[in-house]
Amino acid sequence: RLAPCPATCNGAARWCSAWLQTWRRALSIALGILTGGWLHDRLLSRGHRDAALRVGLVAACAMLPSAVCATLMPTPELTLLMLLPIGFFNTFGHGASGAAVVLMTPPDQRAQVTGIYLFVVNIVAMGLGPLLTASLNDHVFHSDLAVGKSIALVATGALVVACALFVAGSAYLGRRAPVAPQPAVA
Repeated sequence: RLAPCPATCNGAARWCSAWLQTWRRALSIALGILTGGWLHDRLLSRGHRDAALRVGLVAACAMLPSAVCATLMPTPELTLLMLLPIGFFNTFGHGASGAAVVLMTPPDQRAQVTGIYLFVVNIVAMGLGPLLTASLNDHVFHSDLAVGKSIALVATGALVVACALFVAGSAYLGRRAPVAPQPAVA
């Protein structure tokens, strides 16, 4: 069974095995979440108050090369290969981001702030990303075949902004968050 590949190669949508896509997603997502959580816990246990944002910064910086190149690859196979690190690092910071929101928020406001955080993340990811991609495609590249270039440009811009926000937030969280308790050594 063939399904649309979640990328474009030279501006044209490609078809690849649905089985391959499913396993690529499952492995990269599961491994990303687990590894990001492990890194977060390790940084916290070493006394880094800003561990959650450090995990996000690692993820954004590591995802940048693949995000820039993935939709510009000449073959579907290379595109899928470039999507592996994107899937892995895209989920790398999910657990840590929730922890950061909780750590930065006074206890009586955590539910409301977490709700606002999830709302904003989803609006930006599902609303602004596609809108910017389409706008670049229509008004800058003037070609339906330039979707890959538009995606690469939007992803690059979003990741650079994310890195800057993680660095700025890390300084704030490092001053405000309570010190993580050190685990007992057996």
